[in-house]
Amino acid sequence: KDNQGADLMIATATNHVYPDNGEAVGLYFRHALAQLEFVGKSLSAIAPALLKKITVYGDGVPATATYNESTQAWTANATTTQGNPLLTTDNGGSGWDLSNSGTTVVNGLMVFPKGNTDNVYVDLTTFDGKADKTQTLTIPAMKWENGNIYRYTFTLDPDNNLTITLKIKKWNELDSSYNITF
Repeated sequence: KDNQGADLMIATATNHVYPDNGEAVGLYFRHALAQLEFVGKSLSAIAPALLKKITVYGDGVPATATYNESTQAWTANATTTQGNPLLTTDNGGSGWDLSNSGTTVVNGLMVFPKGNTDNVYVDLTTFDGKADKTQTLTIPAMKWENGNIYRYTFTLDPDNNLTITLKIKKWNELDSSYNITF
């Protein structure tokens, strides 16, 4: 499941008139996938928290999909589950030290677009210096649209409780975005 960093573009002809003078036909390119990012923050003033593992899955999150060129839409062939997640990683066994300013945990995870009918679940295993604690965050049902970046920032408070916020932007936008807090 190495789907980080690869992009898939789709092109359609902007007109269907094929010139007989050898000129090229114009094409309209667009991103076919959505992109997820996960950033972790710790509100602890004493020491950074340790995130040991992240797992992402959902009842309607496509694991595999087929693109229909005529409808310009994806159809899921199989979906993810907790046992067959979209992503599970422990950063090579070392985890991540979560700082107050934020630590990028997952960057550039390419995913198939999905409808807005199903929740997404993020299992986070943290270590508080004494024991591991796994918590499941539910990301409310929403669409993942192709060409968008969805940056989920989860915050661990001093009592080891987690909250999550979302920032969405288009891939070609550098500064324009909006935030949603769950």
